[in-house]
Amino acid sequence: MFVLPPPPRYPTQAAYNAAVAAGHATPMIETNNILSHPEAQFLAGEGTYVLKEDLLLATPPPHPSEAPVINPNPLATTPQPETSGTKLSLLRLDVRIPPPVFNTLTPATTLSPSIAEHPSEGRYSNDAKFSSDGSARGASISDASPSSGPPTSTTAVSAPPAPAFGDGNPVLAPEKTKDPNKRKKPKNNMTKSNSSFISRVIVNETISKKLAERSNDGLFAFANINRAFQWLDLSSSNKAEYLTKILFTKAHCLCHDVNLVTKSINHIDIIMGFSTGEIIWWEPMSQRYARLNKNGVISKTPVSQIRWIPGSENLFMASHMDGTLVVYDKEKEDAIFNADEEEPSANAESRGKLFKEFHVVKSVQSRNQKHNPVSIWKLSNQRINSFDFSPDNRHLAVVSEDGTFRVIDYLKEDVGEDCRLCLWDFNVGMRVGFGQGRRLTTLRDPGNVIE
Repeated sequence: MFVLPPPPRYPTQAAYNAAVAAGHATPMIETNNILSHPEAQFLAGEGTYVLKEDLLLATPPPHPSEAPVINPNPLATTPQPETSGTKLSLLRLDVRIPPPVFNTLTPATTLSPSIAEHPSEGRYSNDAKFSSDGSARGASISDASPSSGPPTSTTAVSAPPAPAFGDGNPVLAPEKTKDPNKRKKPKNNMTKSNSSFISRVIVNETISKKLAERSNDGLFAFANINRAFQWLDLSSSNKAEYLTKILFTKAHCLCHDVNLVTKSINHIDIIMGFSTGEIIWWEPMSQRYARLNKNGVISKTPVSQIRWIPGSENLFMASHMDGTLVVYDKEKEDAIFNADEEEPSANAESRGKLFKEFHVVKSVQSRNQKHNPVSIWKLSNQRINSFDFSPDNRHLAVVSEDGTFRVIDYLKEDVGEDCRLCLWDFNVGMRVGFGQGRRLTTLRDPGNVIE
């Protein structure tokens, strides 16, 4: 049994514009969040879940400057602004983040043959625990070999710590500051901005008092909803009341990320990616911001996902919908970029069509690092849907609209031979996984081995 979701509080943008153009009374538009306490529960295998609170985030209407579409044509080829669903990030200031060393490995227990999906399957554990000194313990990998059958014993495997991205390039070495706890903030004041990119900034009148009185073990929430971005305090007695709400003029905020390395009780670094390709670095405590890729000087295509590089204070990665991955430095200025700086990756090219395109347009090892971008990789001619970093801080998983799933050694800027999984091609219905070295096995037919 299921219940259909409630109808939207107001119709789509096209219907809204059509109603305005026809002179009809516009439908109700949400301006405030709504908190309710419905009585609902559902039974799962592990127990009963009870819904305690339901927080409905207000969705902003189209900006008044947008021309109404009187008769929308479903076959029109006119480009429309990219949209995405609501994306939420939760943050606790009292949780200590360990240093970026994620790959200290200890022995593990091998899977029993009854539950192993493949006779030579090993088990990787991401349930690593961190001791008081920040070192990892409990992460493990079994010593499984596809050619020797099920392993009978395990041995300790200790991998060296993953280096920082761009390690070895002296141009990217971080500046030494007298006070390491004093973080650099963006230059521009968000509340006093006269930028046409920002429509309105609504700051809670008692925000200073709320921040001073709240406990650090409470949850902050950050959410992007179409052309709005909200900062909420879920430990407040009034969770529906936002601390800050930013409305952008025409650009839709598609994604965001919070830096867990630089967070403190008086500093939070947030990056946002937009449908115009532009990026905003925002520090909510001081209400200051900086705008990167302004007017699409580096890439004019929308940002589908954005993430801080693990362990980095300044560097973050954005996937653009033209099939490129771009690394930015939040503190660098942008400059017009010449795309003829680097040659394609030799290793990726030597493996032929299996790995398809991986072109290093600009390398992180380039000495030209005075301005953004730090590096650019071209993966496809179609949009990149999502990407994420591996727990050992060495690999990057990327899924694209062309139906491929790539795992990249992003520290070496290559589809390296030590990747445990290099490509899943969903177009042909086949999953390709790495065994040892360059040994590839198709999961559709375990007996079909490609050397």
